[in-house]
Amino acid sequence: MRTKRLQSSSCDRAREAVSLRLDGELSAFGDARLDAHLARCAACAEFANDAAATALMLRHAPYEPLRGGIELPLRSARHARRAGGAMVAAAVAAGFVVVLVLPGGRVQVGPPQPRVSQSNNDDLRDLQILHRAQRTPASIVISRPLRGPEA
Repeated sequence: MRTKRLQSSSCDRAREAVSLRLDGELSAFGDARLDAHLARCAACAEFANDAAATALMLRHAPYEPLRGGIELPLRSARHARRAGGAMVAAAVAAGFVVVLVLPGGRVQVGPPQPRVSQSNNDDLRDLQILHRAQRTPASIVISRPLRGPEA
C-alpha cells in the first residue's frame, strides 16, 4: 500500500499546470516551470505520466451510444409550488417595472438629449479655493508675529 505524502503548494500548482498542458492552454513560461518542477519531483512526474496516459486513452476511445433517454427525478410537490410562486412573484415585479418605472407612452427616438439645470457652482468655487490653498507655501501663510490687542 502506498502512503500519500502531503503535497506542497508548488505540487498543487504543478498538477494544475499538467491539466492545462494536456488541454493545450499552458503558456511557454508555465511549460518551462512545469518541466523544471517535474525534473525534481518524482511524484508529480508520475502524476503527469498517468494523466497523459489517461487523457490519451479517453481521446482515442470510441464513442459509446446512449442507451435510452436521461430522466431527471421529479421535484416534490412542495418544491414545485415554491418554484411556481417564485415565477408569479417575478412576473408581478416585471409588471410593476413596466407600469411604474418606464415612462408612460413617451418613447425617445435618437440619441439622448442633455438636460440643462441651474447651478450656483458652489462646489466648483470650493474646489478652486482648495486648490489655491494647496499651492500656497506654508511659510507665506504665517507671515507676521502675533501681537496682543493694542490699547
